[in-house]
Amino acid sequence: MRLENYLIEVKNMSNTMIGFGIPKIKLKKLSDYIKSWLIRYEIDYDEIFAPHFTIAQITGKYEKGVLVREIHAIDKNMTFNPVGLRIFRGKTIPKDFIVLEYKPNDDFVKLFKDLQSKYEVKYFGSIKPHTSLFTIEQNALTDEMFKEMEYSLPKLPKLKPINKELFNKKFEVEYKE
Repeated sequence: MRLENYLIEVKNMSNTMIGFGIPKIKLKKLSDYIKSWLIRYEIDYDEIFAPHFTIAQITGKYEKGVLVREIHAIDKNMTFNPVGLRIFRGKTIPKDFIVLEYKPNDDFVKLFKDLQSKYEVKYFGSIKPHTSLFTIEQNALTDEMFKEMEYSLPKLPKLKPINKELFNKKFEVEYKE
């Protein structure tokens, strides 16, 4: 019975994400700057060590092989231009996310819509490519402190994906290409 359940779980995936892995080194200066603020104001944080752009959060149950083949078909040759640093308030998780938001380029929007036409995909009302840098407790960073922190931000980097990734429901990379 346990083996059968394991095989079913390996074959099928639910609540997954497809995304692009991005180079952490390009975010180091910005992350170090934000971390210094969080430490100075004694705000507990968790740093994101595997930054990525989520293309689509897939809520349905699908065979892993189908999702892996979908990843093979994705072209990662895109460049993302920064919009700015933002705080996203958790909608499904009771945390705040300090994120670097990017302009949605046409290829990214087309890719999201293509995945949305094939799978059950969570839509948050708009397409905002972003990478989470830190998670913090809700409302731990006031709007005033955030504006002060934004004032001296280092230059925000343009980013190009380095790989394509499939995440499991625990937000761990399940497959990478």
